[in-house]
Formats: sequence, C-alpha cells, structure tokens
Amino acid sequence: MLLGVQQTELHVSIRSHVVDAEVVGRLLECHVTGWHVNDGTASARSAKHRVPIRRLTWDRRIAADPWHHPAMRVATWNVWWKFGPWEARQQPIADELIALDPDVCCLQEVWADDAEDQAANLGQALGFHVARTLDGAGRPHRFGNALLSRWPILDSYTVELPGGNGAPSHRSALFCRLDVPGVEGPWWFVSTHLEWRYTASRLRQEQLEVVVAEAARRHSLEPDTVIVLAGDFNAVADSDEIRRLTGLSEPYASGEVAGVIFTDAWAAVGVGEGLTWSRENPHSANAQWPRRRLDAVFVSWPRPKPTGNPVGAELFGVEARPSGADLVVPSDHYGVCVELDRRSPTALT
Repeated sequence: MLLGVQQTELHVSIRSHVVDAEVVGRLLECHVTGWHVNDGTASARSAKHRVPIRRLTWDRRIAADPWHHPAMRVATWNVWWKFGPWEARQQPIADELIALDPDVCCLQEVWADDAEDQAANLGQALGFHVARTLDGAGRPHRFGNALLSRWPILDSYTVELPGGNGAPSHRSALFCRLDVPGVEGPWWFVSTHLEWRYTASRLRQEQLEVVVAEAARRHSLEPDTVIVLAGDFNAVADSDEIRRLTGLSEPYASGEVAGVIFTDAWAAVGVGEGLTWSRENPHSANAQWPRRRLDAVFVSWPRPKPTGNPVGAELFGVEARPSGADLVVPSDHYGVCVELDRRSPTALT
C-alpha cells in the first residue's frame, strides 16, 4: 500500500474544500470508506458521499515523507513589502508559512535591502531552496518576486514585464524549473505580480501576454511540461485579462505557441468566493474596492491527465499571529494554497 498506510481509517485535517472520497482513495491508492470531519461541520461514512468541509490536507504523518506524496502543496502570497507595521509582520509571515507546510511557495512584494533579503530569511526559516527576481546586475529586486521550494531549483530567470509606455517596468515574472521527485515531465513554476491600478486592464493583458508567451515557449520545447502560474494578478476571474488566460475568451498565445491556456485552481476545486482582498483584513479595512479574489494559482493546459489536476484549495494568512506582545495579521492579502496531483498517467495503469 502506498505511503505506508496501514490503518483502516484515514484521518484528514481540513479547512476549505469539498472532498470526494473516491478522489482521496485514488490519490492514496487505497480504498477510502469514509472520514470524519473534525471541525464539527459534517461526518461522512459513504465513499460516494461529498461533504463540504473547511480544508483538505492529507496528514503527512501517514506518508513516508512529503517528497513522495501524490499531491504537492503550492502556495502564493503577496507579503506586502515594507508597508504597514512591516517589522512586526516578519515573524508572523514566517510562522504562517511554517504552519502551512507548502512544497512550493510563490511570493510577491518581497523586499531586499543592502543588509537583508526577505526571501533568504524565509527560505532559511523553512529550510527551503530560494530563487529571486534579479536586476541586470544580478542583484535581488528590492521590490520583487520570489519562490521557495522544498525541492532543488534546477533553473531560474527573470522576465521583465512592460509598463504603461511599453518600456520595461518594475513588474516581473520569475520562472523556475524544479526537481520535483517522481514525475515524468518538467515542472516549471512562475511567480508574478501585475499592475495594480483599477483602470489598467489593458496593461495587465499586455503583461500577461509576455508571461504566457514565455510559458508557451517552454511548453513548445517540451510538450509534457506542466507550468504552474501563481501570483497577485490584481484582476478577478471574470476580468478580460483572466478570461483570456483561462480560455473563456481569445487566448493570449498565438502563432507557433498557440493553444496554451490555464486552469484556475480555485475555480476548479475551491469552495466559496476565495476572497484574498477583504475588508475583514485590518490592513485593508479602508480598501476602496474590497471583496475580490486577486491572488490565484493556475495550471497550464494541455497537460497529461491526471498530472497537475487541482484536488484541494484553501486560504491562509487569515488569522492574526503573535508578534512580541501583540497579535498581527501577516499581510494585507490573504494567501492561496492549492494541492495539485503530481502523478503521471503511467501511475494509473
């Protein structure tokens, strides 16, 4: 039996997803007869029954180790640079990520100065590999993107995104290829952060054109490539920019790299609105346009089934955490963590 599962009951800790016992059983290669929802919202004993719960997270204690787990946890989080009570927020950010236990974490608004790099600090706290967006001289962007990975980073590079005048802006995308164990094809991860202004839909589309063109180029070089695109898109799911990304309207990629679109993981498996920008967050209590899902994780399509399929989703960074004598919400954005199936098609045969 996979992952050393010996017990007849599988205990699952949970936060915000709808779970199908058959899906859990297939992923763990064992028969799931039911589960108990430990937050008191429901209890199911039928393998066919679907129950709304607060989170699906397979208990890693049943696994030999997370390196060989059938699903990977991918998080994205805008950590709000040096805004607000930024010094008091650093430990809560680290504590939240340690508790979340992702395999890969894409970060935006990451700070660096002459003495420190926030991404390096977080990587050390988690014991993870780190990649950063870099300037032309190879220095970390002082306001940039980062990626933290449980697994080795085989390659990484920065793609500059256009500004309003067409020239390169301070916005960028970080492309990383990871040495994901037990997979057959390449896995690339992209951490990006698009223009924030409400009126800048056209510019965000131009920025995504650059990101998708590079992702499509990667896909054309190795068609079995899976590309995970994550970040703060400053656009909601029904916006022009995201509709083009997900194929609901004319896609970005064209010509020789046509046909690459992306699955919105929250839309596929998330429960509820998944709001990452909310007045319930004290740091954005005075937001002019609250209640939006701006942060997301997308997975490229076409891809071989079931590789990359979303199987779970949750928000994190929602609660205040200790910082000295105070309790501090870590960022003005809530983060998104999704669980992706990393099995290859041959695993089903």
